[in-house]
Amino acid sequence: KNDPQNIPRATWRSHGNLLFTNWLNYYVYQITPYDLRHMNPTLD
Repeated sequence: KNDPQNIPRATWRSHGNLLFTNWLNYYVYQITPYDLRHMNPTLD
């Protein structure tokens, strides 16, 4: 169990993904000021 030759398990991966998505939602989508009335409509 305590062998330095063993590769560490990535048990933190789901926590890291949750932290990143919460950060992305809060700091990028919730705090970014934008007003849809100032956007120019485009037809593609």
